[in-house]
Amino acid sequence: MILRVQQGLLEEGMDASLSQLCRWFELPRRTAYYQPTKAALRVDEQLAAPIKALT
Repeated sequence: MILRVQQGLLEEGMDASLSQLCRWFELPRRTAYYQPTKAALRVDEQLAAPIKALT
């Protein structure tokens, strides 16, 4: 969201840093930089073994 606001301001000729925008919107900077990651899938071998035996 913040990056879209920053891009829009740049298009209008106003340069605002990410830190400044976070202060304006009272948003922690770490929230602006956060990128969720999906955890790797874990297979329980005790449950998977009978299923694999069927194939």
